[in-house]
Amino acid sequence: MIVLHNYLSRQAFISICFIVFIIILAIGITDLLIGSDISTTILYFIPVGIASWYGSRILGLVTSFSAALVWLTTDISSGNEVSNLAIYGWNTFMRLGIFIFVSSLLIKLHNTLNAEEKAADTDELTGILNVRGFKDRLAEEYARSTRSGTPFSLAFIDIDNFKTVNDTLGHATGDILLISVAETINDNLRKTDHQARLGGDEFVILFSETDENIVRAAFSHVHKRLMETVKLHNWPVTFSVGVVSFNVLPESPANTIKIADEIMYDVKKSTKNNVIYKTWQG
Repeated sequence: MIVLHNYLSRQAFISICFIVFIIILAIGITDLLIGSDISTTILYFIPVGIASWYGSRILGLVTSFSAALVWLTTDISSGNEVSNLAIYGWNTFMRLGIFIFVSSLLIKLHNTLNAEEKAADTDELTGILNVRGFKDRLAEEYARSTRSGTPFSLAFIDIDNFKTVNDTLGHATGDILLISVAETINDNLRKTDHQARLGGDEFVILFSETDENIVRAAFSHVHKRLMETVKLHNWPVTFSVGVVSFNVLPESPANTIKIADEIMYDVKKSTKNNVIYKTWQG
């Protein structure tokens, strides 16, 4: 079941539509071949379930109607006699109702699970990834880099003098500052990149498939926008940043964060308000 779930989760929407169509067709043919002596009722819930869980609400409804229609067709074609033709309509209506009910339950359950999973991976204040969510994305990038040999980069960002903002302007202003930093970074990243708030005033950015030359250009743009944002609001803060590119991977994904953190801390101990770029060679 796990293998099947993983397979279906990776499929595009059009592939799910095709899979559902083939299953319904196969069930209909089977129904015709074996006749009405053997019940195939439970089989019709398979395509409805797949369409609802891995497809969409609309696909779930379409599949429900299709399953009910195929069932009606096989009933008539198999010579299953009824005392009144209206019984065909009633049976089809009841089957359709059950299919739609099951589809709605599955969609609601799926949406609830997705919302809970997203909440568990999201920083409550800023709406970006938290530590848990970022570690998952980093592990995926680490595995991809291991397979392909392509580099990636991390930028570890610490907000200088953030405590001063909280102490002099209040925690509400501090929260607004953190939200603005997250939004500014998010607005200036590629879709393939990820950022997270690691806690307090520390942020990290994962630049996928990016070496030092590329990340210098990418992060300098982000850094410029960050400085413009804090200047616009007259916030007395700057940024200490360590940016590291991994052409060679350390022993674990967690070590990549540690290495970026150490580079950032070198900035913090010296001048602050600076960015140091390095390439990790092992």
